[in-house]
Amino acid sequence: MTEPSSFLARALAEAARYGQDEWVFVRELAQNARDAGAGRVTVTTGADGGEEWVSVADDGAGMSFAHARRFFFRLYASSKEEDRDAAGRFGVGFWSVLRWQPTRIEVESRTATEVWARSFTGELVEREAVPTLASPGTRITLRRPRRSVEVGAGASAALTRYCRFLRRAGRPAPLPVVCDGVELNQPFTLDPPSLSFSTADAEGVVGLGADPRVELWARGLFVTEVALLDELDPDRSVPAAERRAGGLAPVVLLHSDRLELLLSRQAARRGREI
Repeated sequence: MTEPSSFLARALAEAARYGQDEWVFVRELAQNARDAGAGRVTVTTGADGGEEWVSVADDGAGMSFAHARRFFFRLYASSKEEDRDAAGRFGVGFWSVLRWQPTRIEVESRTATEVWARSFTGELVEREAVPTLASPGTRITLRRPRRSVEVGAGASAALTRYCRFLRRAGRPAPLPVVCDGVELNQPFTLDPPSLSFSTADAEGVVGLGADPRVELWARGLFVTEVALLDELDPDRSVPAAERRAGGLAPVVLLHSDRLELLLSRQAARRGREI
């Protein structure tokens, strides 16, 4: 890593691309777990005295410290650029943890042959730490001064928003996401009456609701929500009058493993799939 102060400024600037939600990092860490072949993502939260914490752990392949130094702890460096099945490939997502304003970031990982741990202050000063993982996988723990909002409720709401349809790498089976003992995965459906469909590029569900809504998902992770399908085209401006609901309105869930996302992960590039 470069000088902590200069790296922190750049990392904060990149983290800002992910929007204002301080919990968006759960999507990025769940994405990393998926790409590492995890069979489960386990999130735990807690508060002790004046501190609160959230920990995201997976049982994937883990990563060596050399790999973490080369890719994970850097910006714009990714080992997944040529992996078409990988959800992440920009080398930026991990640093979305800075949106949560942690005063300490703890990273530990175990592979079949190596185990290591590092701790970073809020200013990204690095220290060696004692690893505690007993089996392969990776765990990221964030700590900060305690706030008035319940940390467990915040984590659960964010995981439900971003990861409730999370799937395993390379196959459609769900990748369980558990927060404080409660599994948050949901089936890719809408309340009846609804209709499901699939094509070579995508799958979807159409139903009815009080307001029009289209949710776009990629590799089981939330991308964006708009009012109308036309708004998925970044070159089209939809007048506000067209967005108004007139009684029952269409609600659409769309999912594709083939979407190419923008760096912010809040939109897809224009192409045949979109």
